Amino acid sequence: MKAALINDIQLLGTVTFAILFASALLIGRLPPPRHILRTLTLWILLILAAVASLNYFVNPLGLYPTHFIQPIILTSRVDKVRLLNMRDPIPQIVIMGSSRSFTMPPANIQQITGQPAFNASFEGGYPLDYLAFAQYAIQTGKSPSVFIVGLGLEQLQQSYGADEPTNPLVAYIGDVSPVDQILIAGGQFLELFSFDQTDATSRALALEVLGRGTPHYVFDADGLGHFYQPDTLEAAVDKYINLPGWNTPPTQLTDENIEYLAKFLQVCQQHHIFVIFYLPPYHPRITAFYEQSPGFVALKKRILALFASWQQQYKYQFTVYDFLHVDSFSGDATMFVDGVHPSEAAARLMLDVMLHDLSRSKPGNVF
Repeated sequence: MKAALINDIQLLGTVTFAILFASALLIGRLPPPRHILRTLTLWILLILAAVASLNYFVNPLGLYPTHFIQPIILTSRVDKVRLLNMRDPIPQIVIMGSSRSFTMPPANIQQITGQPAFNASFEGGYPLDYLAFAQYAIQTGKSPSVFIVGLGLEQLQQSYGADEPTNPLVAYIGDVSPVDQILIAGGQFLELFSFDQTDATSRALALEVLGRGTPHYVFDADGLGHFYQPDTLEAAVDKYINLPGWNTPPTQLTDENIEYLAKFLQVCQQHHIFVIFYLPPYHPRITAFYEQSPGFVALKKRILALFASWQQQYKYQFTVYDFLHVDSFSGDATMFVDGVHPSEAAARLMLDVMLHDLSRSKPGNVF
């Protein structure tokens, strides 16, 4: 922040000097000080207004409501909130999760249940996102009757969601005061004039002219995600086996994630929202690799035991499905985009199991 401010001041100083120099060349001498001050003020205001207007129109970081040009950063939370606000009628069944839940098809849910559905899963989603989105949906009158929540074990050991700088759900986390909300809005306004935002605008415009290439994923109007995968499936699985962050099995369950999950369930219980958790599958090669680690196997047992204890102690209304192995829902090794993202075909099979049981399940069951 400090470096960005210094850059902005240096830029403004350069512009001021340029205006003074140009004025002196035009009239052969420096004008009276009062005239200089008025002229500088006018030019600075015009330049700042032009810069802010361009940054707002281009919106390269996804901070503002304008969406004429694709942002240059990941904005899955912005995208999903915007798409949800356009849905009519209000979805009654909402999917949440990380990108591993992108391919859960709302149309399939609606076909089976007759209820409107929406996929609200986020890039790098984790339990705080679930809590924030639930509170957002409730406070804005978009509360569903059912949440289907993908919970990858890797989501429980650290906080991925904070990586998206334009997260519109920050104000709904529950720990943000009205003063903080004002400061957030004020910071977004000041960003219109920043050097970083202006630099991002220039890069976004350059990409519009030169071409962006194919995005890694795109969303339909109902939130369904489609991945672009140029590699063969085997090559894509190989990449994940060697990819930092995925080449080590998750083994930890952090206290903050336990707390966020508990708060999420409390909020859903208070507002009569039924929750279906499912552990999404990895490609069988990844699963076999992870299960060589005793810590990974222990983590899975711990989270399932934790859910069971919550059901008994608090009578939370939710069910849990362990789909870690593809054969648990009659899937196979071909039903993947890569090493960790199930295909839409796999998602349909998982939904067939969960939605069939939903119609006859009793709160508190673990399937």
